[in-house]
Amino acid sequence: MGKHHTDSKDRMQEAFLELYAQKPLSSITVKEIASMACVNRSTFYLYYNDIYALYEDVEKTLIDNILPNIDIFLGFLDHQNDLTPLIQEINFYHENYYYVKPFLLSDTNFSRKIKDAIKNKIFSQLNLEKNKTNDYICEYVTSAHFGIISYYLCGENEISIAEVVNLLSDIFLNGPYKMLFK
Repeated sequence: MGKHHTDSKDRMQEAFLELYAQKPLSSITVKEIASMACVNRSTFYLYYNDIYALYEDVEKTLIDNILPNIDIFLGFLDHQNDLTPLIQEINFYHENYYYVKPFLLSDTNFSRKIKDAIKNKIFSQLNLEKNKTNDYICEYVTSAHFGIISYYLCGENEISIAEVVNLLSDIFLNGPYKMLFK
């Protein structure tokens, strides 16, 4: 019985993601989700009070899936000559682009939550002292890093994954101003 409930919840989340990729949150109905997920409306309400509760659950799941990629990025910090961690990170976003893009385009709070999660990981894994200076530096790094990934995902993918990886690496290692004036 437990697995059936998990399957129903997974199908509802998948249905939500399909619909959210096509239209705004305010236009998605419980009836549509239930129909696409092959569940009754009562099953929907067993798990969620409304569409917004489902949205928050899907958003949390998505962020939880993104967090391991922060570890990958931090691996790049330890081995700056090895671009493999950055390639893995960008590949994750690229492979999950269909699901991540609607959140990036429509919800600035989503980006804030991701950046905060990245900052917290940086502070804890690098054992940084919590102070204003380090907080501002981490905000700059996370905003720039995630900003480039968001820009790449939400654009027309005018450049390849390899070019995004090289750009991130160069900016991170050399700083943006050196990159602009080279």
